[in-house]
Amino acid sequence: MVTIPVVPPGRASLTRRGGRKCSDTGHRGGVTTAAAPTPATADGLHDALVRLGGHRPMPSRREALAAVYDGTVAPALRLALARARGDRDAAEEILARAYAEVRRVAGDYPASGIRALPWVLAVVARA
Repeated sequence: MVTIPVVPPGRASLTRRGGRKCSDTGHRGGVTTAAAPTPATADGLHDALVRLGGHRPMPSRREALAAVYDGTVAPALRLALARARGDRDAAEEILARAYAEVRRVAGDYPASGIRALPWVLAVVARA
């Protein structure tokens, strides 16, 4: 099973449902985003990426990664599923690599001149 970056409870997370099939779709994996708070604006996502790339204490970086994850997981999952041709396990692996890469290269984001969501999706596309 692939491990996605740790996200505090109550936030969006990509999880496996203990091997049970989903009664609605019949597949075994799922994304829980219903009660997920997301940055209110693109500026919130931009600020979270800047904080993630900065040299700050670890708790602040975890919060920033959680905000980036919450604000981008739905479109990133759609892109990963498209890249994996519908294979959910492969899409989860793509997302795990992508968010690890987002965390690693977040310091390059401000100089890129690209808005936050397209920047994160570009990282997912390369993962």
